Amino acid sequence: MKLKQLSVAVIFSMLMPIASANDVVPFVVGGEPIQPPSSENWMVSLRLTPKQNMHFCGGSIIDAHWVLTAAHCVVHSRDSGYFVLQPNQLNVMAGTWDNSVTDFENLYSVTHVVVHPDYSPDAKIQQQTVPGDSTTFELKSIALDNDVALIRVERAFSNTNAASIKLAAPEEADEIDNRLGNEWQEHHRPENTTVFGWGAIDTAAQVSTSQLLSTSLSYIPMPDCFKRLELGSEINAIIDSPVNRTKICTLPPKIISTEGSGLVYGPDSCKGDSGGPLTAQNNNGEWVQIGIVSGGPVGELVCGSLTRPSFYSRVGTYFNWIESYKGTIPASTVIEPSIITESRANKCRTGVDGVAHTNCNMVEGNGGSASRAGLLLLSLIGFLRRNLFK
Repeated sequence: MKLKQLSVAVIFSMLMPIASANDVVPFVVGGEPIQPPSSENWMVSLRLTPKQNMHFCGGSIIDAHWVLTAAHCVVHSRDSGYFVLQPNQLNVMAGTWDNSVTDFENLYSVTHVVVHPDYSPDAKIQQQTVPGDSTTFELKSIALDNDVALIRVERAFSNTNAASIKLAAPEEADEIDNRLGNEWQEHHRPENTTVFGWGAIDTAAQVSTSQLLSTSLSYIPMPDCFKRLELGSEINAIIDSPVNRTKICTLPPKIISTEGSGLVYGPDSCKGDSGGPLTAQNNNGEWVQIGIVSGGPVGELVCGSLTRPSFYSRVGTYFNWIESYKGTIPASTVIEPSIITESRANKCRTGVDGVAHTNCNMVEGNGGSASRAGLLLLSLIGFLRRNLFK
């Protein structure tokens, strides 16, 4: 019996180019520039210090010292296996909507990186050969699951130009899911969520922006998302079931066409937006964070597909875990997910690639993250049989 790693090119996370769910970089396609007031300025840019403080992911301020982001932004891979970026490799830029580094006041040193213990960058499939030489496959974990991480900064965020975002608590998240789900209509898509980021602004994820952008998206209920991403698949590698509770999905609410090119697409999160917030109004009309930009399947369009949903980590599911770190200073500067601690105990795996359309390979060797970074949409089962289970 063998547990194999699914390194299928089916998902693109939202990171910037250096690596795969080791390459991280998403942008907002079809977005509009915004300059939020200081009371709503909770958006941050994660910067990679070995790359001249290059922006590679987004995040949101959740208290005076903590930032919420995606795990694939800080977990990368090299030949010997996965690793977590160290605090000295990261900076956080906050209190500005322009992505250019112009004021030291906006740069914050990092002291701690905490990754959700159950983060799963790639789908894992257990292969078992039974008597008669027949083979069965069992899905053990889906790609980019529990894609949540926390970053602590040394100096408290300035309350003159930055603020904390309100997170959707479990019951609140359920209420929002129900209401937004009831608003969904395929032929008349509502604009009921908003995503923010400095990621790519084109469908090929090649053109970035220095201005913070936002765009409205349509929340699509999980059963419908499951059908669009998994219907007909023998193995559900992205969404495990129609009642999945770890992810949220969106689709473009409108059609954008480029004159003369024949290109038709819609607003979307993209490469470089990974880790940023997806927001919606609660039943009191307050805007709260319901999701974290994670990834999406890649086809001819890297971002902006009218029919293939993008997905986000569901904040309500992880609310209690997130809250447990607020106001604390962890004993360890880096808290790794079990995929790293277990692999270290059992020796590191080799040749592991990531999956996600919003991240990039950023540090060592071929390491990085592959959320919205550019994986091709292949036939899952055919790929498995040809490349994984020889």
